[in-house]
Amino acid sequence: MVFAAVGAFFSYQNRSKEQADAASVAHTHRGIETLDTLLTDLIDAETGERGFLLTGRNSYLQPYTAALSHLNSDFDLVRELTADNSGQQRKLDRMKSLIATELVGMRNSIAIRRKQKSFNGPANSPIGAERQRMDRIHSLIAQMRKEEEGLLQQRLEAASSDSRKTRFVILSGNLLGLLLLGAAGFLIHGEMNRCRIIERDLRVSEDRFKGILESAPDAIVIVNRAGRIAHVNSQTEKMFGYARTALLGKPVEMLMPEGVRHAHEDHRAGYFSNPQSRPMGMGMELRGMRQDGTEFPLEISLGQVETNEGKLVCAAVRDITMRVQMEQEIKIRNAQLEAANKELEAFCYSVSHDLRAPLRSIDGFSQALIEDQADRIDAPGKAHLERIRAATRRMGELIDDLLSLSRVTRAEISRKPTNLSEMAGSIAAELRRQQPEREVEFVVAPGLTANADPRLMRIVLENLLGNSWKFTSKREHAHVEFGRTEENGSSAFFVRDNGAGFDPAYSGRLFGAFQRLHPSSEFPGTGIGLATVQRIIHRHGGKVWGEGQVEGGATFYFRL
Repeated sequence: MVFAAVGAFFSYQNRSKEQADAASVAHTHRGIETLDTLLTDLIDAETGERGFLLTGRNSYLQPYTAALSHLNSDFDLVRELTADNSGQQRKLDRMKSLIATELVGMRNSIAIRRKQKSFNGPANSPIGAERQRMDRIHSLIAQMRKEEEGLLQQRLEAASSDSRKTRFVILSGNLLGLLLLGAAGFLIHGEMNRCRIIERDLRVSEDRFKGILESAPDAIVIVNRAGRIAHVNSQTEKMFGYARTALLGKPVEMLMPEGVRHAHEDHRAGYFSNPQSRPMGMGMELRGMRQDGTEFPLEISLGQVETNEGKLVCAAVRDITMRVQMEQEIKIRNAQLEAANKELEAFCYSVSHDLRAPLRSIDGFSQALIEDQADRIDAPGKAHLERIRAATRRMGELIDDLLSLSRVTRAEISRKPTNLSEMAGSIAAELRRQQPEREVEFVVAPGLTANADPRLMRIVLENLLGNSWKFTSKREHAHVEFGRTEENGSSAFFVRDNGAGFDPAYSGRLFGAFQRLHPSSEFPGTGIGLATVQRIIHRHGGKVWGEGQVEGGATFYFRL
């Protein structure tokens, strides 16, 4: 009786463990599927953004908008499904920052493109930085998927092991029942009933395991040592076009193009001699062949399963036709964008040379008329000529600022430790040398450093400090401060002044090209400076924003 009770106890324990294993396998499958969905969301968003930047057509934003609508929910689901894995959670934290930065870049690129009145080439966009971020996001997702696949293999092996243990317990229970048959007939009846329950639960467990395979998003092909197909799921039938009965017992090479079948037989033999979970054909372009003879690109992950029939190899097969097509389209569009950028650069040089010369001529001849024909031109005529000269000089300034903005957009970023406090101090000293008669209190916090491009950061500080200098020009006691503060839980640099400020209702226009909140007669300028600042900060993967009140000063923050 004691032996029977012990056997039943272990049977129950193994059955519970097997059910838990099945739930863990399903959980891991769902995590892998959600990671793939998250990657698809990002690719869709990037494809939609690129299409809009290249064409200006709103119809190309449909995949971008659709991806954004469920990107957060997919990301949260991945975090929930990997909550028990601290390593995966840390990768998600890094990925969240990269995705947020990438989405900000996309929105800004789209916003800039929308402001263009006509199509003279695609909008400027920091393709290199975006590509690096997307590559890092792809790499993080690939690392997480690899870890999840390894966890899946462990759980599949655990489920198989627990199934064998359960069968062993069942067999032990049956033998125990036979030994006790002569001594206690009524106990035999009870033990037989318990064995039937265990067998029934085992069948249920096996059915659940098969259900997990059937519900897998990938095609699952299980192959024995002889290279014959032992089991497939419904996704295999859909992907390759074969009925299940036409695949079972057949060589797995029938799912491959004829040109690689012979080589695969050697690879298969080598894998069985040293099996391990890994992607198949690393560094190679793998292709499958459907029943109708058409070929398609695919990815394969391999793992081994120990069974009563010996070692079996489980292959998870994924059709990547859409991904390959999108990657090819992205390459084509990137090439088009690169060509357009080169055309834009050539245009900028043309503007620099071809427009500046006529403007200098207009200014020069106007000055000549004023000086050489002074006795023939009346006062209104001279005033008109002075207005012509002022307009040509302003046009020249606009051209110079546009060229500066274009160079900032294309410039390569070389990050290094940069002392922003020293840089701000030297800029303040230069501003004082230009207008020594002004009394301005400059406060620069010491020891402020950043890992940034020194040349570009000097442009940022020259524009921000120059604006503070300009907009405090009507203050008897002007105050300008550069420092660092905590904003929304993270560190941010700031430039603050007590100048003319601005209406916060128009803060959205601050960083647009040629957007001015003050008339040029009151404060000179072209409206390009803050647009240049925003481009540089975005190229550093950061954010810039401003706060102010009319006649209450302004503060501009930036984070790298």
